[in-house]
Amino acid sequence: MKKNLALIIPGIGYPAEQPLFYYAGKIAENHGYEVMRLNLSHIASYRPGRTKAQVDAIGEALVFCLQKLESIEFNAYDHVLIISKDAGCMIAAHCIERIQDLSGHENLTQIFFAPIAPAFKNIQKCAGVVFAGSADPYAPIEEVRALCKEHHLTLHVAEGADQ
Repeated sequence: MKKNLALIIPGIGYPAEQPLFYYAGKIAENHGYEVMRLNLSHIASYRPGRTKAQVDAIGEALVFCLQKLESIEFNAYDHVLIISKDAGCMIAAHCIERIQDLSGHENLTQIFFAPIAPAFKNIQKCAGVVFAGSADPYAPIEEVRALCKEHHLTLHVAEGADQ
């Protein structure tokens, strides 16, 4: 029997119970995935307008995610699907880079909702789909288009939409 894992990393300020992640998880469950949600909203709060504080929050969330994920035997799963949004995309990319069972997994797919540009720095070679808004102030769409092309990621753009 196939074993599949969907890992949801919402990012800072987006609870895992938000409809986007709730329904993404339900779709994954309906396709036979075990779903694991890493709710970061109680680990680090969103700190708008305070760049250093936001960087600190992302660092806190990354440490939390690494601790949670290091104990998972990802090689026991036939497919690993990682669904993330905003800073969660960057956190997911860092986790993949640092956890050997993830970075070396033969069947890994990432779904990025409204990724911020720094998330692309750590993207490993794997299948991926990006959903972005053409008016997202944190991820200029032309930069996202270029990064998706460079990393061979499928891009879906919501024209006129922000995050």
